[in-house]
Amino acid sequence: MQVRQRLGDVVQAPFDLSQLPGVQYTSPPGDPGLFGPESVSWRVGSDWPSALVGGMSGLILGTLHPLVLAGTLDHSVFRRDPIGRLARTASFVMATAFGSTEVANGVVDYVNHLHLRVSGTAPNGNRYSATDPDLAVWTHVTIYGGFLDGHLRYAPNPIGGRQIDEYWAEVARVPQMLGAESVPGSRYEVEDYFRRVRPELEASRDAYDSARWVLDGGKGDTPTVRDSAAALVKAWGDLMPGPAAQALQERILKPASAGAVRLAYSIFARSAVDLLPEWGRTMLNLKSSPLAHPLTRAYFTTLRLAVPTTPRALREARARAAAG
Repeated sequence: MQVRQRLGDVVQAPFDLSQLPGVQYTSPPGDPGLFGPESVSWRVGSDWPSALVGGMSGLILGTLHPLVLAGTLDHSVFRRDPIGRLARTASFVMATAFGSTEVANGVVDYVNHLHLRVSGTAPNGNRYSATDPDLAVWTHVTIYGGFLDGHLRYAPNPIGGRQIDEYWAEVARVPQMLGAESVPGSRYEVEDYFRRVRPELEASRDAYDSARWVLDGGKGDTPTVRDSAAALVKAWGDLMPGPAAQALQERILKPASAGAVRLAYSIFARSAVDLLPEWGRTMLNLKSSPLAHPLTRAYFTTLRLAVPTTPRALREARARAAAG
């Protein structure tokens, strides 16, 4: 089991990139963090493949809000490395979900500080600011909703019924710490929120291009592919040290890792589009492939048979919480 877990950590290595400052999950002993081991949030985040697909889908849907998108394009490297942006968002979600109370408060303070510098004018002429509580709600609902949708569609033992409402009630705490107000706290409130906000959304050229950047991020020699492949090679090297392993890395592991990243990314991208609500796909002119769902299920089933898919962060958080 230890060898299988180590192999699982190797496979996870590309998804541990772009951690926010100060993020760790091992201390202090006994600290359950914002939610704790018995929370629905920990269960929703217990399978990293479904979480990754959901996060990508949420990022794509988020491009439809013109003010949020303008802030993203004007104040980040989203155009050059959209999945790097997703990785940093995922780091924030993981840190607030599984980190200690101190870590969670630290990343919230860090993001609040960054948001003070994010303001400007969108192409539609409206002013935007990352400190706007309404924009924080949109980002929250799309990202956390994406993680939930990925969990419900692809996790081995998904939650259901009232647990879905419990999830929304739990995670509402995070945007509130970022200054958001009137955060939806149940699936019905989320549905009502989307009905109310849809007139504000725009299927602009920037939104379409941004969605394509996310979906194409695993193609070619992009920062996403290079960094993910390098992380995979390094993880293999740590597992198999020595001169022979070095030669193996150069001749086989480097090209194979890049190929594996591209294959996985193409599956994740198709699945992310499939997870979008029909109105979101229509606005972004994206088509759902009939093969996306069965292909992803088969891929995830094979992956789970080969390695554990519990995030390392959750494994360490469980050990930390139990150590008190």
